[in-house]
Amino acid sequence: MRKRLVISVFAILLALSLVGVPGVCYAVSDQAEPQTTAPGEQAPETEQTTAPTEKVPETEETQAPGETTADAREETTPSEPAETEPQQMLKFSAVVSKKTQTFYPSDLNDKTQWETVFKHLDKVTLEIGGEAVPMEKAISEGMINSATLLCYARMDAENGYCTVTPLSKNGLSAFVFQYPELDLWIRYDVYETPDGKQHVIDEFNLSAPGEELNNRRTAYYDPETRERLEKEDWALSFEVQKTSPTGLTLSITQKGVAQQLGNLFIRDYTVWEAENVGDSLPWMDRKIPRNTTTKLNIDWTDIFGELQPGDYTLQLNIYDDTTKSASKDTSPLLPDYTVWQEYYIPFTVEAPEEK
Repeated sequence: MRKRLVISVFAILLALSLVGVPGVCYAVSDQAEPQTTAPGEQAPETEQTTAPTEKVPETEETQAPGETTADAREETTPSEPAETEPQQMLKFSAVVSKKTQTFYPSDLNDKTQWETVFKHLDKVTLEIGGEAVPMEKAISEGMINSATLLCYARMDAENGYCTVTPLSKNGLSAFVFQYPELDLWIRYDVYETPDGKQHVIDEFNLSAPGEELNNRRTAYYDPETRERLEKEDWALSFEVQKTSPTGLTLSITQKGVAQQLGNLFIRDYTVWEAENVGDSLPWMDRKIPRNTTTKLNIDWTDIFGELQPGDYTLQLNIYDDTTKSASKDTSPLLPDYTVWQEYYIPFTVEAPEEK
């Protein structure tokens, strides 16, 4: 009986919990707070107590400080520069002619060591700063010199704007740069002369395309003494014994150890300060014997006429000749060659005595 009563009470309570009675609170889940609902009101929706599901942000790619992403690298990589053709450094213009121009250092504001020759060329210009400048003006005003010409010409040869031919004699190098307009001859070297001294040889010349220049010369002079730098010691001495308006008598002595290999010959001469100097060089072909003193009589009437009283300089051009026809006593092992040197002998023509 008591067992049935307990079951009945439990059934009633269960029914009430399912139907719901106004004003009565019911126990719910521990996760929800108990609420009281006024009669006639609709129970509000239970608020969600759990945090809404948060959207997890997309994971960004982690990069080290200073590192650039692949996309950024693609955007910031500079494009490779387009290849440009090398620039021509020396742009000449010239007119080929029969005229040969010689410019001495004094003509070029002493910007050169020796004379500069434009062989069979006229109106030579060089482009400087976009302007065609006359070559002699560019030299005299210091716009260009042999060192910069050599540098630029070698660059032009490397880039195909000209060709170059190297030359040498007695250890002294020269270069010929062949441009379409002209040939540029440059010698920039150190020359050791027979006296043991070293001299910087710095010169350049121009010629019409294909024209030959005396590129193998080694006749360089001391501007003060007028003596050749490479002068060898041929053990010669000179003494003027007699002078007149029409000629002179000269004593020539060859004595001691000389740097000659063949026989010495006087080939020609000239008289400086005389009228018509340089018009002709009278030929002599007079041999100078070894270790002897000889006399030389010169009559210049046919060339220079009678000289007026004053101071003059006799230039003798003497050759060391090893050719077999000229020097039969030289060694057969020597090659045939001829070198020459100038000798300058000052003299005075006195005024005639009044009678």
